[in-house]
Amino acid sequence: MASQAEHYDPYAIPTRRMTHDDLLRAADYWGVDAAGIDLEALRARVKQVAEARWLEENRAAIEEWNLWYEKNGHPLADLMQF
Repeated sequence: MASQAEHYDPYAIPTRRMTHDDLLRAADYWGVDAAGIDLEALRARVKQVAEARWLEENRAAIEEWNLWYEKNGHPLADLMQF
């Protein structure tokens, strides 16, 4: 039987909407020590770690997009009115 952790999607629920149980599960997933932290501090720490991990996981795609944008400009520039 597969564990729940294998099916956990850390990006499924925005941290501002997480319940206490969701926060504890996310903290466990991201490796955040939840002991002795109040709920809002835990929410902020989980969000911080998740955002940093997302940026790390998507850094290559972001860099590729930035290079494309520098070369080609805004993809809808011909539709924009200034």
